[in-house]
Amino acid sequence: MRPIIKVVQRLAPKQSEIVDYLLRRIISGELPPGSRIPSLNEMTIQFRTTANTAQLAVNRLRQEGYVTTVQGKGKYVADNPPHLTNFGLVFEPEPQSSRYLEAWQKEAERANAHPAGSPRRRVVTYCMSDRASAIKAHEELVAALRACRLAGLIFPFHPLAFAGTPVLDEPDVPRVTVADVALPDVHCIRLEPVRGKMLDYLARHGRRRIASLFISVPWDTSGDISKLIEEASARGMVIKRHWVQGVSHYPPCWAANCAELLMRCDPSDRPDALMIMDENLVPAATAGLLAAGVRVPEDVLVVARTSFPYPTPSAVPAKRIGYNIR
Repeated sequence: MRPIIKVVQRLAPKQSEIVDYLLRRIISGELPPGSRIPSLNEMTIQFRTTANTAQLAVNRLRQEGYVTTVQGKGKYVADNPPHLTNFGLVFEPEPQSSRYLEAWQKEAERANAHPAGSPRRRVVTYCMSDRASAIKAHEELVAALRACRLAGLIFPFHPLAFAGTPVLDEPDVPRVTVADVALPDVHCIRLEPVRGKMLDYLARHGRRRIASLFISVPWDTSGDISKLIEEASARGMVIKRHWVQGVSHYPPCWAANCAELLMRCDPSDRPDALMIMDENLVPAATAGLLAAGVRVPEDVLVVARTSFPYPTPSAVPAKRIGYNIR
């Protein structure tokens, strides 16, 4: 078992000693959930202290969620102690708001609602949206890890930004990500590529000239575009390079302008389908289709990436393809 860094600050030495002793026995499983902890009298003798000091130490563990008191029967390890039921949801630094992150945060709130009769699990969100909050959230996360207050970590993104930090290096903490990752001790849930599903859907509906909108990124994506064109060609479809555009969703007008421009051309040489590869682009891009005056789905069939169960608003009918956050 990994060492427990002291989690209780500003406690008298004897209180801190009792807290650390009980925590070690609880987290190691020596005192499992529902088991009775030593009585105040036993602790006063073992630690050569007063009953008041022992009571203050137990009170702190109760505040932390490790111990509960049963009236008239004594003090017990909680049925749902933090080290078994608290999960950290860790967001990489994200300079802009994201529908994807919003979906994860909503699911965290839903999980924390604890409907009657359901197991008590708590999702603690560590959202590093800007430099100031990132520093604070990182410090809180590292403290929670070293205090064994988390049962595991969930990364909605590739966790590479945390390489070389305790967020990834602290031992004996289960970690999972939905990003394609090759990092030690991080389990990856590999998901079927969305764009293949999108292309298959469009092919089944007889669409052959495909345009696509992505979120613009600060690195070379020419290889990805070439692969997309190849995947479409293998299905008997055509994607011209100028039909693949990377745009920002800040401000939204860029996606709207781009979608409108793609459709304002000779109908004989116009895309008959649009793949919206990021859910943040859906509201503006579909508004751009309306502005272009095209009929959906008659002139252009729309398929949009989505994080279920939280689809983004669309100005026109769109087939939603993606993953269920829940």
